[in-house]
Amino acid sequence: MTPEREVSPSFSPDGRFVAYRSDESGRPEVYVRPYPGPGPRHLVSTQGGNMPLWSRNGREIFFVSGGALVSASVRTTPAFASEAPRKLFDLPDEILWGFDFYDAAPDGQRFVMIEKDPVELRPLGLVIVPNWTEELRARMAAAGSASRR
Repeated sequence: MTPEREVSPSFSPDGRFVAYRSDESGRPEVYVRPYPGPGPRHLVSTQGGNMPLWSRNGREIFFVSGGALVSASVRTTPAFASEAPRKLFDLPDEILWGFDFYDAAPDGQRFVMIEKDPVELRPLGLVIVPNWTEELRARMAAAGSASRR
C-alpha cells in the first residue's frame, strides 16, 4: 500500500490479483497488483478511472472513465498484462454515481445499474423476489385449476 488514497478493490476471479483506484498520480486511476503480493502494480486506465470491476471470466476489467463505462482486456498468466481501454458506452445522467452502482452479468455483455429518483436524487427502490420461479409455478397451477372449474 502507498500513502495515497486507494479504494474500490475488486478481486480477480482466481483471487490472484486486485484492481483498485488510487490517486497516486494526482488523479484517480485504476491499477492492478498481485494479491496478496508481493509484485509490481500495473496501470490499467489511461485517462483516469474509478470503480473497477473484474469480469467473471477474468479477461476484462470494467471501470468508469470520463463519464463512460470502459473495458480493458487483461490476461493474468503467465504474468499480468492489459490492453488499452475501450469505451463501451456513455453513462446516462440518470445513473446514481457512487460506490457499487453497477455490476456485470456473468457473460460480461449486460450491466445492471442503479437509477436515481429524478426528484429526490436518491436510489429508486429495488425489489428482490427470491424463489420467484416457485411462486410463479404455484400461481400458474392455481390459475389452471381455477379455469377447470
